[in-house]
Amino acid sequence: MKKSVIFCLCVALVALFISCDKKEGVYNPSKKIQKIYTVEDGDKELSEVWHWDGKVLTSIDYIDDMYATTATFSYDKNNRMIAMDADGAHSEFIYDGKYIKKIETTYEGVVVSTTEFDHQNGKISEMRLTDVFMNDLVWDKMLLVNPMRYIIPEAFPVVEKTMKKCAKAKSNDQIVIKLNWKGDNVNSMEITSSIWGGQIMTEHVDLTFDNMNNPMYGLFSLTGSDVATNLFVNKNNPLTMKYTYMGQEIGKMNYTYEYENKFPTKITMMMVDSDGEIDTQTVIYEY
Repeated sequence: MKKSVIFCLCVALVALFISCDKKEGVYNPSKKIQKIYTVEDGDKELSEVWHWDGKVLTSIDYIDDMYATTATFSYDKNNRMIAMDADGAHSEFIYDGKYIKKIETTYEGVVVSTTEFDHQNGKISEMRLTDVFMNDLVWDKMLLVNPMRYIIPEAFPVVEKTMKKCAKAKSNDQIVIKLNWKGDNVNSMEITSSIWGGQIMTEHVDLTFDNMNNPMYGLFSLTGSDVATNLFVNKNNPLTMKYTYMGQEIGKMNYTYEYENKFPTKITMMMVDSDGEIDTQTVIYEY
């Protein structure tokens, strides 16, 4: 997988939202994104168009040379998201009181992914993902509709490899992600993957943050086009990320920003892998 894919996790097809007042299922930011652009090798390309009906995000158009689609969202009477549909995929969001309890995703009528959530002190503390993939073709499509891809994108390169192996070995293997909080941001994550009938694979992610507003704060299973925008649970924007896989450091991410009224309008991301190779991408927001 190209390193740019780590940055440009384009075409997300699942969106579950949490509002800034911590009521899970509602997303109503003070600054509403209208378009997202990606810039690579000096070329600026439109990647997403967001459609709003007042306070409610009704749909997102994903624009890509290889694949383009539109995700549409359904809500209850309190504007809490209860379903998403896109290109044969359907996700339902099940709540226990005010907290998210479970996401179930089907593809063309077949259950392909479930994610269960635990909470502590009003925050998500653990997520357990179980995936069932039938073949490589289904896997490729399910990368676009799997909620886990955008729940914890920082860990996705390892999670992706794990789930691909699961698909070829046996179904119903599980990935467990524990979130450790510092104030209103997740400062570390621990990912444990159980594959091949019991083999355990682990990853650890450390993060630091600025003190500016994250425009994606509350956009739970984020529909963004880069890793930075996918840090949905955090009030602020990431500055650094460090990845450790099976006890060995595998890469770092560094972020720089341009701001307007304490909100980022431009993000430049630089990844340095364990061999010292550098890859960069820039994302631009229009509000």
